[in-house]
Amino acid sequence: VDVVLKCSNHGTVDENGDCVCSLWYTGPDCSLVLCMNNCSDHGACDTSSGKCYCDASWGGADCSKRTCMSNCSGHGNCFGGECVCQ
Repeated sequence: VDVVLKCSNHGTVDENGDCVCSLWYTGPDCSLVLCMNNCSDHGACDTSSGKCYCDASWGGADCSKRTCMSNCSGHGNCFGGECVCQ
């Protein structure tokens, strides 16, 4: 088996024949993409793309930002998950 293909072109093969994955990749063949900060434990990681799908009330690339329902209905600003009315 081609060493590069064995690790999906995202790692190297160690002396035991196992893949040592590059940063942001995991799995026995380094084919899974890790998500930033493991989605901050507020979302699900799509390991095919490395994209977080955030739980309700959480947002941002790594689901670390608190969000407000309906963006405060356009009548205020969201700070840490709380609406501050205008």
